[in-house]
Amino acid sequence: SPAAYFTADDVKLFQDTGRAALETLNPGKVAKWENPTTGARGKIKVLAAFASQDGRTCKRVGIYNKARGVEGESKMTLCRTADGHWQVDPDATPAGK
Repeated sequence: SPAAYFTADDVKLFQDTGRAALETLNPGKVAKWENPTTGARGKIKVLAAFASQDGRTCKRVGIYNKARGVEGESKMTLCRTADGHWQVDPDATPAGK
């Protein structure tokens, strides 16, 4: 996994970009990050947005990262918690399904 090679700065850039993507991007939009010092980079694409069965705002995202020549991709669903944070929730399903 490229994350195994992230520096603390890489992690901060990735997390800040992820938070911004979840807060501001609509489906189909992409947020990119890059650390010119380490060469690590990545992108986060919002694949879908929906209200979960329990009323939370959720987004499905595709994540791509690269560090030290190692590339990785994943997809995950995150939902906003009552205190405003985003939490991974693989079981979240759209309301009415």
